[in-house]
Amino acid sequence: MSRRWRDSIPYITRSQRVGILALSFLIIAVQIAYFIFWNWKYKHYVPTVFDPVWVNQQLILDSLSALSNQKTIYPFNPNFISDYKAYTLGMSLSEIDRLHAFRATDRYVNSAIEFQVVTGVSDLWLDSISVYFKFPDVKTTKSTRNPEITSNFVVADINKATREDLLKLRGIGAVFSDRIITERDRLGGFVRMKQIEFIWELSEESIKNLYKNFDVLEEVVVGKINVNTASRADIEKIPYLNYHIARSIVIYRSAQGDIKDFKEFENIVDFPFDKLEIISLYLAF
Repeated sequence: MSRRWRDSIPYITRSQRVGILALSFLIIAVQIAYFIFWNWKYKHYVPTVFDPVWVNQQLILDSLSALSNQKTIYPFNPNFISDYKAYTLGMSLSEIDRLHAFRATDRYVNSAIEFQVVTGVSDLWLDSISVYFKFPDVKTTKSTRNPEITSNFVVADINKATREDLLKLRGIGAVFSDRIITERDRLGGFVRMKQIEFIWELSEESIKNLYKNFDVLEEVVVGKINVNTASRADIEKIPYLNYHIARSIVIYRSAQGDIKDFKEFENIVDFPFDKLEIISLYLAF
């Protein structure tokens, strides 16, 4: 090494070396903190716009959750089965359309066999699902354990039930009677008996007793809202939706175009799929 080239190298003092080392540690510390911050932010990330990567991961988690949270099928009147519920129970679109065409003539099916004749469902489907059919026949409910609650009780319209009617059922006290009536008034009438399952803290036993004694006997007409043209404020008014879900729907349709079917709601964060059967009755595309 020549003396001239060696003299051209700047001399680094001890304090400068300490400063460079400290700067290096500071850069590393900042990078670690940056990594920790973004890792935390990703875990708590809730997108407000359509994010295909996040949605794909969320759908996988939702599918696993659905498999581990199968709910009991409660008895229902097949005359009022919704498109969504019929589809999830395995009915084809043509079978659903035949039922709608029959109901459009202001007629009702009164037995499982008649339901099969009208819709054309298979024997296998009928054997599996008809056990959950409940038609508005007169029934009596007697109790030998508690004579005070025993009464000859017919299947009545839940939307006409009084507080006193509800109090006759085991497990339905004053608090839940008032809660059921308050929810019914808020909704403008129950469109399906399933809505009682969403009443806060109502026990499974109480729900079963309500299903045994009540049903929606007269169809409740609701005004449908077009999800592709309605404002955020109008969508928010749909039962079981809220401001954040309505906002996400508006953002999604703005980015992706018109929503064509209920499956697209899988792209809406926190959409209450356990209530889709009811929500679908209030929606149009």
